Amino acid sequence: MDTTPQIPQYATLPSRHFWRRAVACIVDIIIFQAVILIVVYCISTVIPLDFRFAGWSYTQCGVEV
Repeated sequence: MDTTPQIPQYATLPSRHFWRRAVACIVDIIIFQAVILIVVYCISTVIPLDFRFAGWSYTQCGVEV
């Protein structure tokens, strides 16, 4: 026999729970974007990334005297 009292089940959570979860989600997104930005910056300082197309790049030649 089940003697535990039944906890009332709410169909929707109070609005404060929504705002807490929304703020936590936004904070997580900001933290993850900062970490990704730092990692990409560190990688790009070690390995220079050049996304230019090979046909579009040019070299400047100096005038020989």
